[in-house]
Amino acid sequence: MISGRVRMPLAMAILVTSTIRAAESPEDIKRRLCSELPAASQRYAARLRLYQCESECIGRNLGNGAVVFKHRTSSRQMGESGLFVIEPDATISQDPSEARVINSRYVFVLRKKPNSDWVLHDFHEVTQGHPSSIYYAGLNQMARGPYSLDPTTWLPESVQQPEFVISGTTDEDREGRKLVRIKYEYTKPNQTPTYSGHMLFDPDRYWLMMELEHTTSTAKGSLTNRSIYEYVENDGFPLMSRAVTVQSSTRFPQLSSESTTSVRYVREDAHESEFTLSAFGLPEPIGVRWKHRTPRFVYLLAGAGVFLALSVALYWLGHRNKSKS
Repeated sequence: MISGRVRMPLAMAILVTSTIRAAESPEDIKRRLCSELPAASQRYAARLRLYQCESECIGRNLGNGAVVFKHRTSSRQMGESGLFVIEPDATISQDPSEARVINSRYVFVLRKKPNSDWVLHDFHEVTQGHPSSIYYAGLNQMARGPYSLDPTTWLPESVQQPEFVISGTTDEDREGRKLVRIKYEYTKPNQTPTYSGHMLFDPDRYWLMMELEHTTSTAKGSLTNRSIYEYVENDGFPLMSRAVTVQSSTRFPQLSSESTTSVRYVREDAHESEFTLSAFGLPEPIGVRWKHRTPRFVYLLAGAGVFLALSVALYWLGHRNKSKS
C-alpha cells in the first residue's frame, strides 16, 4: 500500500514527466515522421500494387438528406501501367464516365456519355511526359495508398518541409493498438491558403491514417473535411474497407455533406493489354501492336489435352503388356 505522503510526490513526478513529454513530443514526432513515414508509405505502396480495387461512393446533403452524387470506381495496375475509371450513377448525374489510363507507350483519357461509346479526350506519348490530368484524384493516389491530405498534398513529402509545423501530439489506445494523434499547421510556399487540422496515425501499420481533419482557410472562409478510415486485414496486410468524410464550409454552411466510400480489394494480376485504347474498343496508334494475354481457357484445354494423351499412352502400354503375357 502506498501512503498518502508517498503518493503525492509520485503523482507530481508523473505530472512533471507527462508535461516534459508533451513539450518534447512535437519535435520528436516531426523527426520520427520525417525518418519513418516516407519509407513506410513506399513499402505500403509496393504491397498495394499486388491488388486491384473497386469502390462505390455515395454523397448526401446533410441539410435535407438528399443523395447528391453516387459513382463507382475501378483501379487496376501492373507495374507502372494502370487505369482509373469513374462511372457516375446516371439516375443522379448526367456527367460522363471517365477513364484515365497509362501504359508503357502512351497515356490517355476517355469519356463516355450514358448509352454511348468511349471517346478519346486526351492523349500523350510517354516520351512527352505524364500530364497531371492523368494522375489527378485517381490513378496515382489509389496506387500509393491513403497518405493524402487533399488531392494536391502528398503527406510523405509535405511533412519534410520546414513550413509543415506539428503543434501538438497525444497518444491514444484503441483496441490494443498504440495510435498517435498529431495537430498540424502548413502553409505552402508562395500560396495564400493555410492548412491546419489533426491526423490520427497507426505507427505500427505503415503509419496509416485512421482519422483526418483537414481545414483549408482563406480570407473568404474555410473548408473542412473530417474523415474516418476503416481497414481489414488480408494475410496480415491492412486494406482500406470504408471511408466516411464530412465536408463543411463557413462560407456555405447550407452545403455541408457526407460521403461514404466502400472499398473492395482483390489480389490478382493485371495485364498491360487492359491499359490500351483497343481494350476500350478504339483503334491503336499507327505502328503500335500489343502482345495479348492468352485466355485462361486455352491453358485449361492444353492441360486437359496433355492429361488425355498421357492417359491414352498409359492405357496402350498396359494393354500391350497384358497381350504379351
